[in-house]
Amino acid sequence: MNQVKQFFTRYKMLALVIAIAVIWLFFSWQTDGGFLTPRNLSNLLRQMSITGILACGMVLVIISGEIDLSVGSLLGLLGGLAAILDVVYHVPLLANLSVVALCGLMIGLANGYMTAYLRIPSFIVGLGGMLAFRGILLGITGGTTIAPVSPSLVYVGQGYLPHSVGTALGVLLLALTLFLTWKQRRNRALHGLAAHSMIRDVLRVVLIGAVLGGTSMRGGSGTVYGALLGALVITSLDNGMSMLDVDSYWQMIVKGGILVLAVWVDVSTRAGRR
Repeated sequence: MNQVKQFFTRYKMLALVIAIAVIWLFFSWQTDGGFLTPRNLSNLLRQMSITGILACGMVLVIISGEIDLSVGSLLGLLGGLAAILDVVYHVPLLANLSVVALCGLMIGLANGYMTAYLRIPSFIVGLGGMLAFRGILLGITGGTTIAPVSPSLVYVGQGYLPHSVGTALGVLLLALTLFLTWKQRRNRALHGLAAHSMIRDVLRVVLIGAVLGGTSMRGGSGTVYGALLGALVITSLDNGMSMLDVDSYWQMIVKGGILVLAVWVDVSTRAGRR
């Protein structure tokens, strides 16, 4: 057991690569090679790009010892707002997206202000926002589905950018995140904020990806490369279990177990270093 802990401590990235290889081989065996076809690998990379981009942002948040539980609820609220502007008020797509983005920006700034300047723990701010945003969404929609939305808005929500555009955007965001974490001063400033933060229990796919990649839930450590590899692990599991028609509740159980396991490994390896 001690040797396993030491391996994870010293070679986290290698351990993730091995885990990805094992997962891919297993699902390839179970699907008679279907998992490793060019078509499915392309779908896998598309799915991973979303999780990976979000996980890069999550790394910056977690290593500073903070967390935002309201992300999912805010996403739902902004989606509902976009649907109302489109269906009820017939707002043009560009103006619609601008209003929604501005609302998201203002809410994010408000959350950050409450945490940074009012000294309200981010866990409480996020938890309060999670409940409030769900309530606001139910209030503005009346608890009903807003439909039918325009084809252009449907494409924004469900479509994909061309490969070249998506790749360029992903590389640009990755480079930006690497720049923020690579600079020694910036790195120390971020990592130094969270020496005594407590572990938070968050069941989000992007969080699982970040934690799998070595980002400590206690704060103070984490890498962009690790977050991307962690995102690839969890996306590979998602893709493979979907191909095998695994029930959704089992998929959630597996993700929850992986999150607990990843945090346990982090706690164990840190205790071993002491």
